[in-house]
Amino acid sequence: MEKIEVVGVTSADQQYFSIDGYLYYTFQEAICIEFDYLVIAVSNLSLYKEMKEQAISAAGVDITEKIVTIQAFAIPGFDLEKYMALQNSRTSIIARNCWGGIISRNLGLQFHSPFINMLIDETQYLKLLEKLKYYCECDLKFYKWSYNERTNLTYPIVMLDDIELHFIHDTRMEVVKANWDKRVKRINYKNLFVMMDTQNKDILERFDKLPYEHKVCFVPFESDLSSACYLETNNSLKETFWDVVVNGIATGRFQKYNCLDMLCGEHTMRALWK
Repeated sequence: MEKIEVVGVTSADQQYFSIDGYLYYTFQEAICIEFDYLVIAVSNLSLYKEMKEQAISAAGVDITEKIVTIQAFAIPGFDLEKYMALQNSRTSIIARNCWGGIISRNLGLQFHSPFINMLIDETQYLKLLEKLKYYCECDLKFYKWSYNERTNLTYPIVMLDDIELHFIHDTRMEVVKANWDKRVKRINYKNLFVMMDTQNKDILERFDKLPYEHKVCFVPFESDLSSACYLETNNSLKETFWDVVVNGIATGRFQKYNCLDMLCGEHTMRALWK
């Protein structure tokens, strides 16, 4: 982080000359000065997208590769160079739960995968991964409604051929379909990162045999398999394995591995925090 030099600050307000000792620029002035990266310091996803579009419009050219979300700096082991390499790699994160969506949002990455805000059964997920491209080319079809006690929402279950997808955070089928159709076209089959989590050793062994170069399976037990990433839960905190994998590490609350190293393709075990 010592390599970063702040050259100015901007906002929608135009009543400052400086903020905390940094020169203040209007939005139009900020786009014109020389900078390597533009950090957008908002936590609201909709506002982030709005400000990002405003910056690109004001610049008159596509500066997407220079835009960084402030939330990325909170990720354990954050490294700006690795982050920008990841952002420009168009990595498609394939995950069986919310992990991929949370990671992408916190890093300000575009969704290059349709597997967002959803859940897939472990065995069905393995089946999908065995023929990923085939299933992603299938039409998404509504199956039935279900109730999620954790979120208190009634959500749609949809089918990809014989695979059930549970969109546990969505309540409108038309939104699910629109998002899926848009995001499935962005899948970069040349640069996939495949995520799995399980508490079953047989599932881990089956996952480890899949022919994906960059993959990880989070497990609550030690294993010598190359794709396994052992995450120990803290019983005194009453944290479940789900909390550690999805709600903890993906949001940066638990510093149990370096997600940037992992997503950039570095070996899982070297990505672990000691």
